Amino acid sequence: MLPLLVLLISCTPTADIQTGPETPCGDGFERRVDDSCYPVETEGDTDTDTDTDTDTDTDTDTDTAAPPDLDRDGSPADVDCDDGAASVFPGAAEACNEVDDNCDGAVDEGVTSTWYADVDEDGFGDAGVELEACAAPAGYVAGADDCDDASATSYPGALDDQDDDADNDCDGTVDEDYDACAVGSGSAALYADTTVLDPAYASAWITIEGTAAICSLFCADAWLSAEVRDEHFAVVALPWNMSEGAEILVSAVDPGAAVTGTCTVVTSAGELVMTLTWPG
Repeated sequence: MLPLLVLLISCTPTADIQTGPETPCGDGFERRVDDSCYPVETEGDTDTDTDTDTDTDTDTDTDTAAPPDLDRDGSPADVDCDDGAASVFPGAAEACNEVDDNCDGAVDEGVTSTWYADVDEDGFGDAGVELEACAAPAGYVAGADDCDDASATSYPGALDDQDDDADNDCDGTVDEDYDACAVGSGSAALYADTTVLDPAYASAWITIEGTAAICSLFCADAWLSAEVRDEHFAVVALPWNMSEGAEILVSAVDPGAAVTGTCTVVTSAGELVMTLTWPG
């Protein structure tokens, strides 16, 4: 048996074992001037961090600019019910102007006045017909104390001096100021100026006609008496309106005594004098 020869070959630690110029260097190697293949050196940091952080911030923050305040009243347009009027905004004092000044959805609440219908145009209203408004509507007034809104002569303070059975001054009474004898108007006439009393009764009925009031009746002679009676022959109190019917009854006080005298009827149209005779 032949002796085994072992050939020990020394290797250079900095070079590739591929030393032939015709042999290509493998991937990641390059051939240098000494025809040896060395690992490829790269310049600078070749950090090939492939971190593919795809953090997609889905924050939908929709912050925008503050709403405008066009009228500069301190209330932005999103709460101001009229951003074109500086006097209109939430919390404003409500004025009587047919506008919702405080933006609460109501108009002129708490600031209107109550007005009353004045149909007869006497300046006094009917408490039964009212409405709310800033100013008096046509045909309405502030007062509500007219007791008859269909009569322009009936209102507080009017003269109740007419014989019309109406409460003209609205004080609850009728015709309290009426003075028939102060009117100075109307007409009055006696059926006869001179009359002889009826012997059977020692009296006589004397007709008086007209539209005046009989204010008083008196006889100058004590032996004669007179009184005014209505159409039903009932004694009436004076003054008395002759338009309601009137008769004068004249009598002898003492049928046994003869008398001739006068009786006077005082009316609003003047005095009427009667001459009466009783032969006794």
